[in-house]
Amino acid sequence: MFQFCRSDLVDGAVMVTASHLSQDRNGLKFFTKSGGLTNRDIEILAEKTCSLAREWHDMGVAPPASRKDGVYCSSWVIIWPHTNPSSRVPFVAKSNLLPCLSESTSLEGLLPLAELRMVLNAGNGSGYFFNDILHGLGADVSNSIHLTPDGIFPEYSAMVDETKITCENCSADHGIMLETDADRCGFILPRGREDEGDGGRRYEALNRNRLIALLAVMFQSCSPGCTFVTDR
Repeated sequence: MFQFCRSDLVDGAVMVTASHLSQDRNGLKFFTKSGGLTNRDIEILAEKTCSLAREWHDMGVAPPASRKDGVYCSSWVIIWPHTNPSSRVPFVAKSNLLPCLSESTSLEGLLPLAELRMVLNAGNGSGYFFNDILHGLGADVSNSIHLTPDGIFPEYSAMVDETKITCENCSADHGIMLETDADRCGFILPRGREDEGDGGRRYEALNRNRLIALLAVMFQSCSPGCTFVTDR
């Protein structure tokens, strides 16, 4: 939602989300170009909304609606500009999926994730559309799970185990887990090679020292000789 605001497609955005909380804590997140609204911002917004609602009620005026039960604006916005073919090249270039790309390069026929089998567990949340992005970049995402938003977020421990099992069942190269509003993610990776003859690939979460080691490799490429301090 913040990216929508930064793109100048909209002046403000609202996300209906449970984030990492339980179903009974579902709520709203508000964003502008300046970022997310604070608690005080929301208090002021609620006060002004109540005042306007009373004013409109007294005047006999109702806000415009495109449906019987509310206002729908889906036809007025482009859902996540990175899913559009014209903006995939800069997205891929920025992600270093194909370092040789420039923003003027045509992405037609270039599939940086081709031959990779990936499992996305969107947790029945708002990040389900990333499955289409991965597919558009060439990945096999036919085994992805929980792509229908329903407001019920599974327990983290169960999500990890379920993603690991799904990866094992389809011999995936990577597993990706998203929380409900998709601002945090986790990864499942195979432990060992597929040809080691141990009866199948084993999978584990990319966390603790494994995650720190990956970050060290990434930062080493741009800051040679940098030092990492960890308590893991």
